Amino acid sequence: MAEEFAKFKRFEYRTNSNLVLQREGAAPSQNEPTGEPESLRGRVYNKMGDLVQYEKPKELEELKEKKKRKQEERAKAGESVVQKKAKMDILKGETVLSTDVTEMQIYRPRTQQTKAVYEQLLNRLQQPLGDQAPDVLRGAADEVLAAIKTDGVLDSERKKDVEDGAQGQGQGQC
Repeated sequence: MAEEFAKFKRFEYRTNSNLVLQREGAAPSQNEPTGEPESLRGRVYNKMGDLVQYEKPKELEELKEKKKRKQEERAKAGESVVQKKAKMDILKGETVLSTDVTEMQIYRPRTQQTKAVYEQLLNRLQQPLGDQAPDVLRGAADEVLAAIKTDGVLDSERKKDVEDGAQGQGQGQC
């Protein structure tokens, strides 16, 4: 029983009150929140749903018109308008499991100079590969471009990789 009284005495307020730290600095202001819930009565300026708009935002419409004008200008100038496709179209039911992850991005030249060089590359690749589908030629061109663009590879290894990509299944040389 004496042990229980000693334990009780250890946690008594008088013995522990001097261990409480006092706040340093200025006294807390009266406007500081205490964490208790407060009523919003008299402070609500709008009723719920008063600011609902049933129209599309004007900025969105302006952006759409600007994009449309830009595409029309490109079409008039004779540039090909390339539509970008989303990687996955969720509305069509595509998921991560149904998309082909191994598909590489196909290079598309943007300027006239790069178009000419890309056509020359395709012509060079068509000679050793023979009469192949355009997708096969573009895939071989992508392999060659990937081999050219790899960093940290010696020029001799790069040349070997390009020749291997150009030869396809060992059907000749570029």
